[in-house]
Amino acid sequence: RSQIAGASVHLVSSAPSAELWYLASRRKIGLVSLAQEKLCPMDVIDLSNYKSRNSAGISFPLRNHIEETLKEKGRVLLWMNRRGFSRWTRCPQCDYTFQCPRCDVNLSYSYAQKKLICPRCDFRTNFPSVCPQCQDSHLRSTGQGIEKLESEMSRIFPQARISRYDRETQKPPEKFDILVGTQAVVRLKGLLAVSLIGCVGIDAQLNWPDFRASQRVFSHLIHLRQWAQKRLVVQTRLGDHYCFRAARRLDFRYFYKQELKARRELDLPPFRHLLAIGVRAFQEEAALQQAYSLYSRLKELEGKETIEIVEPHPDLTPKLRDQYRFTMILKGRSVRGMLDLVK
Repeated sequence: RSQIAGASVHLVSSAPSAELWYLASRRKIGLVSLAQEKLCPMDVIDLSNYKSRNSAGISFPLRNHIEETLKEKGRVLLWMNRRGFSRWTRCPQCDYTFQCPRCDVNLSYSYAQKKLICPRCDFRTNFPSVCPQCQDSHLRSTGQGIEKLESEMSRIFPQARISRYDRETQKPPEKFDILVGTQAVVRLKGLLAVSLIGCVGIDAQLNWPDFRASQRVFSHLIHLRQWAQKRLVVQTRLGDHYCFRAARRLDFRYFYKQELKARRELDLPPFRHLLAIGVRAFQEEAALQQAYSLYSRLKELEGKETIEIVEPHPDLTPKLRDQYRFTMILKGRSVRGMLDLVK
């Protein structure tokens, strides 16, 4: 677009991607660093040796920070990227677990709606009274979502006004002392002033099977530090991870050095380009056969191109909306070469 319009392009970010940082370090693009704005302090609470006595998993240091903030008439944001009350429901008698019939993923329990909801396709069903397999009535919902965190905060701080915000919330809360929100709450960054932000359950995002997981968590932490007026508190069992070290010290060069080192060892972007091909079908066998058929044809056409083709494997979500999904990955130095091969 810059060539067509004859214009300059400025990419502005508080935490640019590792790919852009690499291009800047190679002087493929220019890097302009503005004077660092003053951000709030960041505390990292290591939960490795911490045993919680409550189901919400709020550590004593974070609880003390919340109490101090409420005494000072400040507002608190607790950030947890999990909707619902609990992550799965099972029968302790026969170990039957309720799953989505369309996606084969565990159904999350929503206490507000009294329903089991699929986090992928939004399939909903009423909370069952008995187990469909053994007819036992003692069903148990485990795991933690923001509804359970909201309930626990109401118990610990009965005098506080507590609100919840996720992607289904229509209007931003106006009056609150403690706001419990998922990632959707970031859209309120310019609208709400909060003194303290606490990150609960951030390890799930860091452990997500995606090579950009560390980059996303680092970006979230930087934006949350910009948002919080007084302090950002992060609970984690991975306190030694370079993502948290860099975010706490605001050491961008350290983060990108470690991130690019890990990607170089695994031949991931920006050192190689990845291209994903997805195959979907309503019959699992048909999808698998078609994926391997395509894989065989690609291997035949591979020729002298330095392109690595990985065998088909189940997608991160193997079944979604009644369709079985398989993915194969192409890895190479040239995007054009991979596209020409696939076409």
